[in-house]
Amino acid sequence: SALADRRPATVAQRQFQMLADASSRGQQERRLAARIGASAVGQARGPVQRMAASPADSTQVVQRETDLHVQQGPSCWLFVLEAVARSEGVGTDALRMIMESYASSEDADGQVKKASKEPVPRTIGRRQAALEVTSGGLASMVAALTAYSVGQGALYNNGKISRTIARRYARGHLKSERSVDYITFDANDMAPIGGVIAQYKMAHSRAVTLLGIVKNEEDDVGSLLQSGSLEFDRNAEISDVHLTLENVRAPAYMAIRKRFSPTQQELQAGKIVDLTSRKVDTLKDTAHAVMLERYDAGKKIVSYKDPNFGNVIFQVRIGQLRAMANATRVMIRPFFKSGVNKSRLAEIAD
Repeated sequence: SALADRRPATVAQRQFQMLADASSRGQQERRLAARIGASAVGQARGPVQRMAASPADSTQVVQRETDLHVQQGPSCWLFVLEAVARSEGVGTDALRMIMESYASSEDADGQVKKASKEPVPRTIGRRQAALEVTSGGLASMVAALTAYSVGQGALYNNGKISRTIARRYARGHLKSERSVDYITFDANDMAPIGGVIAQYKMAHSRAVTLLGIVKNEEDDVGSLLQSGSLEFDRNAEISDVHLTLENVRAPAYMAIRKRFSPTQQELQAGKIVDLTSRKVDTLKDTAHAVMLERYDAGKKIVSYKDPNFGNVIFQVRIGQLRAMANATRVMIRPFFKSGVNKSRLAEIAD
């Protein structure tokens, strides 16, 4: 008879089993999760793009199209979360309006100091401070648009507002006009003021909801995703890192503590930047969120996008990714659109 395998489980295998136990995807999927990791088991997903398989892999790699916007302010976490959610078919136009109105680092830091000097001093984090500023700006924008709607401007323009005026209001109240890109204007660059107000009201409402989650949860990203995490540190076995990446649900949120700085020449060369020849001692310290785009298990190459550079794809070897843990760890959080681990981003969806 066959001998039982009594070897202790690796760190990655234990993490996969924890996620499998927390899932409710049916007996068949739980049995599969016990063997290869719950994060490898797919749920219903949106449109996909099939990538050519590597020579070492006779199967096809399924990859969903992603669209990562360049971040504004200290908001890498939010931009990555939005891109992952949108790839799953979640409506995120309101969230994108929040992102495009996100407070600058200077304004966020100013809000932290302001809160500490209030009659009842508050100690708040930078992320909460940024969302307080952003939410306040959106509320101010709604008020300004509402005033316009009952004034001579709307009367003169038959209840419409021009793109030029909308941008001017956005610059004044949000310090950025990028959110106006989500308003639909006609051939004459005019839009019904009621519809514009409704869109900014939705964005403000979602910002308040997001602020409530960030303010009340110590691990706000974890609370938003509700999926647990897969982790490894710089001392992990390469085989464990490979197993983690091979079975993770991509695209996924990934927190790193070191990263490479691309050169302008590399960025101008195309949409894919190959960093596989870089030495790990050139990594620079950071506390950053990136989007795990895919993993080529045959070549052991990791592809990710960085919100500092939008849809540029960076490629590294798994040994390099392991080094990005620095003295802490690399943390990967998958996204689930439904089920027990359904992300709270649904509360912020359009």
